[in-house]
Amino acid sequence: MIPIVFGWGKKGKPLGFAGVEKCPHCKNWSPFTLYEMSSNVRLYFVPVAKFNKKRYLVCSTCDTAWEVEPSKAKEMLAMSAALPTPANVSQAFSRCQQMVVSHAADLAEYPEESLALIRDQLGKEFGARCAEYVFPRALGSLLDDDRSG
Repeated sequence: MIPIVFGWGKKGKPLGFAGVEKCPHCKNWSPFTLYEMSSNVRLYFVPVAKFNKKRYLVCSTCDTAWEVEPSKAKEMLAMSAALPTPANVSQAFSRCQQMVVSHAADLAEYPEESLALIRDQLGKEFGARCAEYVFPRALGSLLDDDRSG
């Protein structure tokens, strides 16, 4: 008689980068990833059935997750296709913050011109699409004083 080996468990897989936003839990401006969690049944260690699929938005800083409705997850994935890569966003975010800090004196005296200069420089270094996405978020993170968790 051959023994039948079966099991069950949960498995998660990342579906895509969901952008940089302010986390309601840790109050940091963080990259978010959309994940799919599902329960599965395995026969001889091979998954044979998947059920109870749920999608979650996860903060990369605090790992807090929020369940997302399937229609909203589909919408988020469609929007994420237009976002710059996570690596570009991370580098541009850091670079923008550095430029704002290094131009602090100019920003105090000529705020509009200095911000335009920083945005243009960011566009030259990372591309217009990346700068357009990152610039307001990086400024928001610097101006944000609500970091109490």
